[in-house]
Amino acid sequence: MKRSYDTKRIVYLAVLTALMLIFNLIPLRLGGLSLAVFSLTVMVIGIIKCGITGGVWLGAVFGLSVMLMPETTVFIGITFIGTLITVMGKGIAAGLAAAVVYKVIDKFNRYVAIICAAAVAPTVNSTVFFLGSMIFFRGYFEELSATASMSIVPFIILVVIGLNYLIELTVSIIFSPVIYKISGMK
Repeated sequence: MKRSYDTKRIVYLAVLTALMLIFNLIPLRLGGLSLAVFSLTVMVIGIIKCGITGGVWLGAVFGLSVMLMPETTVFIGITFIGTLITVMGKGIAAGLAAAVVYKVIDKFNRYVAIICAAAVAPTVNSTVFFLGSMIFFRGYFEELSATASMSIVPFIILVVIGLNYLIELTVSIIFSPVIYKISGMK
């Protein structure tokens, strides 16, 4: 019986890994919205189906795929190690935190657990990006914020992270009922 579960888990992770890579690496758009915003939703499905290990794995896949995005080359040009730490750290931390939140709350209410995990993933992702930006890319963002006549912290929060975070959070929460439905599937 355990072998069957492990096979299912491997298949789930393989399919979700492929979806994550497609969403992040193929520049597909739904209207004006990049399909990359659905990556964190894929991560939450993986958490439900495969637990904390699935969340960490898909967080690492998310981080790796972001490392390969053209937009990341700006940060790699500043510091490869800082970019690697920030990007992999935000993906893995988002997967781990959302998985732990889901596991704790699922004991009481699965639907609430899914909503909370769906909210935690983009929140942790954006928070770790903010911290990485302040540690590794401060000079870059100080120059950008000066051209916008803003100080660095509000610039990063409002201009760099803000809209993306709100879109990721909204998409994750809107798709919570779909995730809930999927979570009941065998």
